[in-house]
Amino acid sequence: DRTRLFNCPTDKVAWWCLIRSSLYNWLYKWGVLTALGLAYVALGSTGNSIETKQKWTIVFGMASVLCLTYIPFGLIFLERREEESVYLKHERTNGAVKDYSAVVLGSIVVVLQMVLLSGRALSHMAMMKTNA
Repeated sequence: DRTRLFNCPTDKVAWWCLIRSSLYNWLYKWGVLTALGLAYVALGSTGNSIETKQKWTIVFGMASVLCLTYIPFGLIFLERREEESVYLKHERTNGAVKDYSAVVLGSIVVVLQMVLLSGRALSHMAMMKTNA
């Protein structure tokens, strides 16, 4: 259980426990963000080359960006809907700005990949027209 591992017992709180839990929480967040960032960049850049001949690689890159953008956002949004605390309202508003900006930037990446895909399709059609 992550919460029990990364939090100190409530009966007595020692400074070493606070330091350890803070370090574990930071390392956990760093690991998750590193894994998601690596997956986003590695999978999202698939097919984003000028020399790409296959269209499926561009579609795969678009699908991975869509999945890595909208699925975490949906999970975070659902989790926030369950937390209806007045105390967390300000924190949720600040976090929502970051979440929505991530969705907007992910959508821009998908639009750019669609432009690349349509450019590939148009160049292929023009090449077929000149060969005919």
